[in-house]
Amino acid sequence: MLTTAQFTTASFSSLSANEQRGDLTRSTVDELQNYIVRSVFEEQQKAFSALPTGAKMSIAYDCWASPCSQSFLVITGHFVDEDWALREVLLYFKRLDGTENPSWMANALMQTLTGHGIQDRVFALTALPCNKMSLLLQSLQLQQAPLPSDIEIIQTPYLTSVV
Repeated sequence: MLTTAQFTTASFSSLSANEQRGDLTRSTVDELQNYIVRSVFEEQQKAFSALPTGAKMSIAYDCWASPCSQSFLVITGHFVDEDWALREVLLYFKRLDGTENPSWMANALMQTLTGHGIQDRVFALTALPCNKMSLLLQSLQLQQAPLPSDIEIIQTPYLTSVV
């Protein structure tokens, strides 16, 4: 899991000629991964620099399956900046292999929040449906996760689940 505290620019090689030209064609998967990780980190830094001092974030935690039956987990942060513009930041993204249990999922959430230094700035946690989501919320409570005591936890059904 990439976090602000763990990231170092030294982990990336210097820009290749393709990057300098703006050509996103990569000769290897590693180069493409480095480009994506670096881009996500830069966008995270921009978003966090716009987070007003003392402001809180709403966190969305979502699991879904692709048409190819691959499952994914994403954690995003949402906040209003000083210009009243809604901001969104990708905090974590992972392909799931099916071995993840609710305790692992709760730990991934807490590591993401603490890694970005925002565990005490959470306003609300919106947990979108996942077959293990209610167990995740129970696991957070059992772990006595260091979240603010006044945090609102919201489980939202998908519209297709309601229809």
